[in-house]
Amino acid sequence: MIRGGQRKGAGRKSTWVSGAKFEDTVLIRVPKNIRDAVLEIAHKLDAGENIDLDSNSKIQDLQLRLYDLELANKLLIEQIEKYKLDLETQSNKIDNLERKEIVTNSISIDNELDTKSKKSTQLGLLDLENNFKIRSLTSIELSRRFKEDDAFVKIKKSYYKDRPNIFFDLLKELDPDGISWVTVGEKTKLRYVPDDKTSPEKLQALKNWIDSQNNAY
Repeated sequence: MIRGGQRKGAGRKSTWVSGAKFEDTVLIRVPKNIRDAVLEIAHKLDAGENIDLDSNSKIQDLQLRLYDLELANKLLIEQIEKYKLDLETQSNKIDNLERKEIVTNSISIDNELDTKSKKSTQLGLLDLENNFKIRSLTSIELSRRFKEDDAFVKIKKSYYKDRPNIFFDLLKELDPDGISWVTVGEKTKLRYVPDDKTSPEKLQALKNWIDSQNNAY
């Protein structure tokens, strides 16, 4: 029996997955505080795992992505601000157009009513005044007919100067006989007369009222 020498399969088995033997390894010197970490990484590499040790590259990549996100966010904010400004500009344009339209319509209605008032006087009211002997009324007299203060009609006309249709509707509503009134003359000579569509019955009622006022004074 042969004694002595190294026996096959004897001794400590290799801890490396690849099966590297003692003579296939090398001795290196590393700081104690990273020994275990280095050994762990070595075993993973020996097992064929892919380990990215370039942490700086990862940090740089994250920084670049963060920069891209910040830039995209800045561009988005600028677009939102521009969109808000465009909306405000369009809104102001629409408001201005609406104001112009309201003023234009108001002027048009005022001119139409003024023309209608003058035409009514020229075509029919003078004859009606002669037939019924009805004179035109001042704003004070018309206010008294409505049983209001003497300045009532004058104040309302000034208040509704941009909405004359509302003013004349108010006069008709306040009139005890429902007469529609129009104006003749201008400024200090401005007076009020029934329009030419006023029925004879209403004109007669107005004449009676005017006669009663004349008798009262």
